[in-house]
Amino acid sequence: MLIDQQGKTNAGRSFGVRLNGKQEDLLRTVARRGRNVCADELDGRVVGALASRGLIARRDRYVTVTDAGRSYLRAPHGTSAKRQAPTPENGRVAVIMRALALLERSLPTDAEVLVGNILAGADDVVDGFRKYARGLSRPKKKGE
Repeated sequence: MLIDQQGKTNAGRSFGVRLNGKQEDLLRTVARRGRNVCADELDGRVVGALASRGLIARRDRYVTVTDAGRSYLRAPHGTSAKRQAPTPENGRVAVIMRALALLERSLPTDAEVLVGNILAGADDVVDGFRKYARGLSRPKKKGE
């Protein structure tokens, strides 16, 4: 059971839990597999952070998503508290992320798609688009 800053228990819901991109991706990957995942295949720092938040459970050498982790993935998440100036890139990012959320819900588990002439896992393709969208939302450095 997790306790938020006000001392209220969340009883399976993720109140103020904020995850970075790597943590969300790992949680989503473990949830997609739908079974025990060998912890040796995963980044130990990210696994530790998710376990401390109660979103995944470690048993021996395996990790599984908890009910709190599943509810976190189902819940809509707002954008960062920092407001970004409205730019065409930010609008594109929002549209891409909404489309990815719909696509991800519609794809069956372990689906494969044809990308060019290469067969790829659908979850890998969706993750690639998500990373692309995150790259669009970052401010560009001078000279780029």
